[in-house]
Amino acid sequence: MTMAAGCLVLMGWMFDISVLKSIMPGLAEMKIRTAVPLILAGFSMWWLTAETRHAKMTGVATVCAVLVTGAGLLSLSEYAAGRSFPVEDWLLHATFLRDTPFSPLRVSFMTACNLVFVGASLLLLHVGRSPRASAWLLLPVAALSGLALIGHILEEPALFFGIPELRSAGMALYTAVTFLILSAGILLAHPERGMVAVVTADSAGGVMARRLLPAAIVIPVLLAWLRLEGQVHGLYGTALGIAMLTTVIVAVFAGLITWNALALHRLDIARRSAEESLQESRDRLDLALVSARIGTWVWNMETDVSSSDAYLPRLFGLTTETYIGGLKNFQQIVHPDDWLQLSEALTRCTQTGDELDDEFRVVWPDGSVRFLVSRGKVYPDAEGRPVHMAGVCLDVTDRKQAELALKVTAAALERSNKELEIFAYVASHDLQEPVRAVSGCVELLQRRCQGQLDEGARELMKHIVEGATRMRTLINDLLTYSRVSTKGRPFEPVSCEDVFQTTLANLAVAVTESVALVTHDPLPEIVADRTQMGQLLLNLIGNAIKYRGEQAPFVHVGARREGDAWLFSVSDNGIGIEPQYFERIFVLFQRLHSRGKYSGTGIGLALCKKIVERHGGRIWVESAAGKGSTFYFTIPHAKGSALP
Repeated sequence: MTMAAGCLVLMGWMFDISVLKSIMPGLAEMKIRTAVPLILAGFSMWWLTAETRHAKMTGVATVCAVLVTGAGLLSLSEYAAGRSFPVEDWLLHATFLRDTPFSPLRVSFMTACNLVFVGASLLLLHVGRSPRASAWLLLPVAALSGLALIGHILEEPALFFGIPELRSAGMALYTAVTFLILSAGILLAHPERGMVAVVTADSAGGVMARRLLPAAIVIPVLLAWLRLEGQVHGLYGTALGIAMLTTVIVAVFAGLITWNALALHRLDIARRSAEESLQESRDRLDLALVSARIGTWVWNMETDVSSSDAYLPRLFGLTTETYIGGLKNFQQIVHPDDWLQLSEALTRCTQTGDELDDEFRVVWPDGSVRFLVSRGKVYPDAEGRPVHMAGVCLDVTDRKQAELALKVTAAALERSNKELEIFAYVASHDLQEPVRAVSGCVELLQRRCQGQLDEGARELMKHIVEGATRMRTLINDLLTYSRVSTKGRPFEPVSCEDVFQTTLANLAVAVTESVALVTHDPLPEIVADRTQMGQLLLNLIGNAIKYRGEQAPFVHVGARREGDAWLFSVSDNGIGIEPQYFERIFVLFQRLHSRGKYSGTGIGLALCKKIVERHGGRIWVESAAGKGSTFYFTIPHAKGSALP
């Protein structure tokens, strides 16, 4: 806009168009030596707000600011010397212009001062990068231009350094308005800094400035103009006019001050309420941090100065009086074996901007060692350089001790299980021989004493043979159970269809005797121990046939894919199981029926559970008494190797 105004004035002088040189006829005209510097100042100001800048153009904008300042100084030197320099001939070669104090090229004293201040302000922004000092230089520009504008409004030539008989000698109205627009533009070039930042801020000061500044500028001028108009029209005299003006100004500004005071009072109440809420939140946060044994910290990377809450020193075995912040002092607290790891983590965070999450040990003054975890985030400055880091520290000593105790317990349990499995295998193997000896001796005695034993002796011999047989079966089942983990085969691709057919062949006698119907869905190929999968199906299908009701047994084997595992099911129409026994039936040697009613050792389902768990799956049952049962088990879709 400033450049446009200057160009219009130049066109007005070139083509002698009065309306372009001054807003209204009879008013002072903007001079050529004012229009040209304003064009240069407008370009320099526009370059300040440009999104993309080039070094050469920045230099041109700086030269423009220098020329504006030079133009103002040149005019001031003419006033100081009491004569005009031949600038007219140098610039325009306008020999037809009158060489008078009020020539088209001669500027007023106020305009010359404004050019100096505007040029210096632009130079500070281009070279000095000092928006605060630049804003202070614009204050006299605004004051002089505003004074001239008020003079034109009130028709008082003395206010714009004019002569009543020749009003064209002062600062033109056109010039005053253009300088005000130019000053506002320069201030708004950096709205985030300087006085404009205060005026545009959401703070109480910014709100008050936006409310009072327009009133302080407009209201006095408007009231003074009304007072003069009334006096000119003879409505009142000078004394009464001044008294009325003073009274109205006092009343208006008293009202404005009261209005703003009420607003400040409301803001103060809201601020106090917010501070109280914030303090309550801080108290709750401090309580939560202390309860969780968490301390907070902030570290300035440039000064190596850190601050913390009251709880952080306690994590280091120190007090707020004995704790000294800073990375160098922190190194003395960290365990020597952990410092390299922690320092590398800090360096990585500062270089990459990653968040800190590191576990380390600290040594308390009494020599005890505590485990801590520190989490933090790097915060950069406006230029992207990391300047400080903030985070928390929490004590995880109890957790680490619990983990260590758990590892020790798990190792001991694993060792005990292995020893128990070895013992069960050895014991089962060694018990085979005496049982075979007892059974063989009884059979030999029966053959030799055939016909010599009475009924009681024969019954006793029968019990001995049955007991030995049950003992042999129990030992074989126990041996099979112990071999699941110790003698299992490596996992390999297994066709469940083939395993099912083999199992059905092994149960052919039981199927025929019970007139059972065994069906199945298409069964998949899995990665498993083929022998153990056969034992699993043999036990589940065999139990379904054994624990049948009055109807002929019906058994169905199903399989479907669920996520990363295969879900198998073995359902029957047998006697069912009551819900309170769902867990008990998978425990070793647990039976729900007497041997006289249903044979067995109580190892079958425990063996199934162990086989399924070795394959990384789980097994469970859904049933109701008298309504049949469905046993479910899962096998992962892919298994690279057997579990130990």
